[in-house]
Amino acid sequence: LRVCQEIETALGRVRTVKDGPRTLDIDILLYGDVKLNGPDLVIPHPRMRERDFVMRPLSEVMERPVRADFDERASSWDEDPRRVRTAREIADALFREIPLSGQETAVDLGCGTGLLTLALAPRVRRVMGVDSSTGMLKVLKDKVRAGGIGNVETRLLDLGKGGPLPTGFDLLVSSMTLHHVLDVPGLLRDIFVALRSQGRVALADLDTEDGSFHSDNTGVLHFGFDRNGLIRELEAAGFLDVRAVTATRIEK
Repeated sequence: LRVCQEIETALGRVRTVKDGPRTLDIDILLYGDVKLNGPDLVIPHPRMRERDFVMRPLSEVMERPVRADFDERASSWDEDPRRVRTAREIADALFREIPLSGQETAVDLGCGTGLLTLALAPRVRRVMGVDSSTGMLKVLKDKVRAGGIGNVETRLLDLGKGGPLPTGFDLLVSSMTLHHVLDVPGLLRDIFVALRSQGRVALADLDTEDGSFHSDNTGVLHFGFDRNGLIRELEAAGFLDVRAVTATRIEK
């Protein structure tokens, strides 16, 4: 931090008003896996996720390694029993909160290896698993093929790029994906448009945390979410009867 400030001074920055306009600003946002909470320096930067001019270029820089990481980890993803249990408990909470007739069409955004997708499959007419990782989708496709499951399809889609969402679905679910998406309000608006009239959405993600949940915060664009804030964003997108429940607890 001292070196950064020396560079700012050498290039003519004058500090007048705290947090005011400045001609040059050099900050340390991330430093590998380091987590630091000192009197003069906090890593990850505590306010970077509030600043669109920081997060947009940062998300572009981080995009490729994140996708590669998920591709590499896909084959062993389901070997973590905690991950499997979390998906099962999220599915159980979903079924408690949203009664299903069996005639719904559903989409699982950020489906990964399909833990939630396949839990949905016996309870709906059709479900599409959507993910940005070809490795994750390959694992899901292999499961579908091995199980002879006829009502599951997949689609490769990068939510971070703002591509068009699948449309005409009755139910959209997403588990542990929102914290990888930069423009969450924009995604919620897109989801509202993509769903059929009277469609429903179920989103599971972390409550606000201090950045210590992930051992590596590469690709983590939000340290969880404030429940009331997310409810307000859903309502602003057009959703009605929005509520929050605790689906599962994860201890690390």
